[in-house]
Amino acid sequence: MARPANPNLRDALIAAARAEFAEQGLEKARVEDITRRAGASKGAFYLHFQSKDEVFELVARGFIDGLVHGLWTADELSCGTERLPTAELLRRELEHDLVLMRFLWDERDVFRMIMEGSVGTPLHARLRNALVQGMLDHFASAFQRHAELGCGPRLDPNALSLVLTGSLLMVMWQMVQRAVPDDFRTVSITVRRLFTSGAYPPDLAAAMSLALEQVIADLRVEEAEAV
Repeated sequence: MARPANPNLRDALIAAARAEFAEQGLEKARVEDITRRAGASKGAFYLHFQSKDEVFELVARGFIDGLVHGLWTADELSCGTERLPTAELLRRELEHDLVLMRFLWDERDVFRMIMEGSVGTPLHARLRNALVQGMLDHFASAFQRHAELGCGPRLDPNALSLVLTGSLLMVMWQMVQRAVPDDFRTVSITVRRLFTSGAYPPDLAAAMSLALEQVIADLRVEEAEAV
């Protein structure tokens, strides 16, 4: 009697491939090593995937989609249909920043895969460009929408998207180099301070900065009390 198919095998193969790619890169990774990690046969691998390249791209695209989804969530907070009081808006944005930072930390091996693990293969330029262009397009579209709705920074959307994409890529690259994460709260507070004071027009920047400092102070008190 044939054994029933393992419904979790595909996910196990993807997880094993991700670990193998993170260690070996695309070219040196072997299907037999991926299947050994997953406790499966090569035949089982090819029932689910045509090649290791397909799995590599699947993992990379999952990271790119997750990142862009996280950025859109932040934009819905700052310029969505529900207009929040300034202090509540800033609090939610700071909390969302923490979620995004933790996502980037947990997925830093995939970012490294995209930037380094496929060098010399046709996938490299395609995935790297998909990551960078996806971020550029997202930011430009979001800030254009903000301008049309009358909320958010009043700066050129394309120029601002270049600055934010480059900054976020550098944050991600620094995470790749570290064995221990930074203080994500401090990073998010610093970014919000810079953005609030530098991107908003003078008539909004002062009020936004005051509100931000009060929210930061309140969060520090809450975090101290929770310890």
